[in-house]
Amino acid sequence: MALTQPRYVIAVSDLARSAAWYRDALGFEVYELGDPGWRWLQRDACIIMAGECADALPPSQLGDHGYFAHVQVDDIDALHADVAARGAGRSASRCATSPGACASSASARWTATA
Repeated sequence: MALTQPRYVIAVSDLARSAAWYRDALGFEVYELGDPGWRWLQRDACIIMAGECADALPPSQLGDHGYFAHVQVDDIDALHADVAARGAGRSASRCATSPGACASSASARWTATA
């Protein structure tokens, strides 16, 4: 039995602004879900369901309970170049991987803030 199609659910204080950032800065497609408080964000197999919660704390205030996702990428350098070209170079950074920390060099940790 395999786990397939993981999805991430996040709370955002400004759904329109967050959806635009995921689209413009990170290259996600944005889909309406029929509920004005939710958006489906997708880039390749990575799917994020974003829900608007006006009182949600920004990730910078969550301390050690922040949002986190680990995604395998087949060409991290190409993804970094794409994101930087979209203008997210200041808010998305590639963290160096160390031997043993990841299964391969194709896996890296990215942090991003909207």
